[in-house]
Amino acid sequence: MLGVGVTSGGTRTNYSLTRGEGALEVSRNETGASIADARGRESVSLVGEWIADIVASQDDDEMCVWIGAAGFSASTAREIAERLGPSMRMLGKRLEEDDKQCEVFICNDAVALLKSPPLLGAGVVAIVGTGSVVMGAHPSCADGVVKRGGYEWLVSDEGSGVWMTLESIRLLLADIEARGPVDYHSALLDRLADHVGISESELRDIPSSHVALAKADLVARRMAESRMDAKRFFGRFVYPHIFDLASLEPGKPHDPIASEVLNRSVSHIVDSARVVSDILAAHTADEPNSRDKLPLIVGGNIAANPLYDQRLRAAVSSECRSVSSVEAIGDPSDSLAALSYHYLESDHKGRRLLRKSIDPLHPVLKLL
Repeated sequence: MLGVGVTSGGTRTNYSLTRGEGALEVSRNETGASIADARGRESVSLVGEWIADIVASQDDDEMCVWIGAAGFSASTAREIAERLGPSMRMLGKRLEEDDKQCEVFICNDAVALLKSPPLLGAGVVAIVGTGSVVMGAHPSCADGVVKRGGYEWLVSDEGSGVWMTLESIRLLLADIEARGPVDYHSALLDRLADHVGISESELRDIPSSHVALAKADLVARRMAESRMDAKRFFGRFVYPHIFDLASLEPGKPHDPIASEVLNRSVSHIVDSARVVSDILAAHTADEPNSRDKLPLIVGGNIAANPLYDQRLRAAVSSECRSVSSVEAIGDPSDSLAALSYHYLESDHKGRRLLRKSIDPLHPVLKLL
């Protein structure tokens, strides 16, 4: 038996394999292809073909694939399923010819983690990567998923990589306006200007005393330009720049605004985790001291950074009374592979419960 876990975030798609003895392959990725980019047919189709090739290349007779996709919900499920349809039908024919059995499921990435070991439907999940969301569920809460954030970067995704880049620009502009533009210097501003491709020649007509404000203004305008890869482009600035400039290591440049952006991201995520965990815990008992405390699983490339992880753990410890533990897993494909294998090991009733949607807004679809 083989469990395959696939996680498709805002910028890339990764996978892991397990035959019950831990992950066999971890975080192999198809950079630039993402199911979350539901507006790009080519990107979604590429992911589907890639997954089909991975599964078809395995020798196991019985397999399960669980796909966790950022942005997957009741409102996007039909479109994404249709775009993955051709590759799944192709996979079905290839497996039938080889007399192999495989089931393929897809749901939201945070929902997939909620269903995976060790939570198995009782706990809180935070995703902090290109986008962000906090979700939780508990058998005592009949409402289904309790969710905060995750409504795309233009209106939500607070604390995410995209949000961190945009927040850097907002804070820089506010700082320049408050302190005045004369002789203003910021390593963060210089790196942003390099990221968006601003050349010195574009600023040659600006008096030296006001170059910083002009540069920040140009960065903001360049970010506002229409581009197909906007989400990926914004999120890519976080590594290495914001984390590098937020560090206090000797010999490294430090920028207080980069550090503040990191702190604000942690604050957004922890505040959402506190609200979600408190709501769920209230369903477990009337007396506050008797309520369950829930584990928190944190996934995503930003959350896996040691600087972020340390600050998040400290904030959760002091602010989240309904959280019992914190586990940062980075890329969640390992957990989804464990979910797939757990599905294969389960009896008929157990499989049905895993396939079941947590609520109508967060479906689990069978693609094959």
